Amino acid sequence: MRSIVAVYALVVLVPGFLWALSDPLLATGGVMIVGGTYVGGRVGVRVLRRLRTQRAVCIPRTDLCIRVVSR
Repeated sequence: MRSIVAVYALVVLVPGFLWALSDPLLATGGVMIVGGTYVGGRVGVRVLRRLRTQRAVCIPRTDLCIRVVSR
């Protein structure tokens, strides 16, 4: 089980953080990582839509969203 979590962190979280650090839009504002946004069904879709309207960038097929927070 721990190896699955480690692989998930390396494959999903690390590239997401590196992308967030390299993106100039995210570098100019604060960054909020919102985990567990995709819970499936209608509730998950509603949450993802709400986050996207709040300038959130969601990584496809994961539950990781990065939301830009203005300072």
